[in-house]
This record gives sequence, C-alpha cells and structure tokens, in this order.
Amino acid sequence: MGAIAGVLFAPEKGEETRKKLKSAQKAVQKMITISPLVEDAVEKAKPYVKEVSSQVKKEVAKKDIKSALSSAKKRFFKNIKK
Repeated sequence: MGAIAGVLFAPEKGEETRKKLKSAQKAVQKMITISPLVEDAVEKAKPYVKEVSSQVKKEVAKKDIKSALSSAKKRFFKNIKK
C-alpha cells in the first residue's frame, strides 16, 4: 500500500505512473499467490529446524564441557607443580 501511495504522489507523467501501478499490482498479486506456499513451507520446516537447533545446542554443550574440563585440568596440574 505504501509503495502504491508513493507512486501516486510521485511527480511523473500519467503514463509512467500507470506503468508503475500495473507493476505494483502484479507484485501484490504474486505476493498473494506465493504467501500460502511460503507459510506451508515454513510450517513444514519447523520440526527440522527444532531438531537441528537441539543438535547444535548439544554439540555446543559438549564443547563447553570439554573446554571447562581442559581448563580445570590445566589449573589442577599447574597448582600441583608449584
């Protein structure tokens, strides 16, 4: 709607304005047509995204644990050597 209003108030010839309006109308129609398809694809992708997110969180947690253990081991042996 904002794009259409911008076109209507732009200082151009009527022919140019009509071309832009027609182009904007086609874009809106495409959005209306594609919107349900995109919504469906997003809904279908949600379980996969959740699964991958869960796996990534587990891997990050493993790395954090390994890093913490490594750090603790270094501090432990550093204190023993003193």
